Amino acid sequence: RALHFLLPAVDAIDLGCGDGTITVEVSRFARRVVGVDANPRAVSAARKRAEREHRDNVT
Repeated sequence: RALHFLLPAVDAIDLGCGDGTITVEVSRFARRVVGVDANPRAVSAARKRAEREHRDNVT
């Protein structure tokens, strides 16, 4: 519910993004989202999720 308060001009960062589930969801409401995780496999999974969802505002 809190996602609806994000403005389209807002940039967001998802620390500990894991497989990108929340990162991709936030990207629907924010201008850009940066996902960060210490686990390279998690980052790879998050990138793949963003690609599958056609989210070009996720890094």
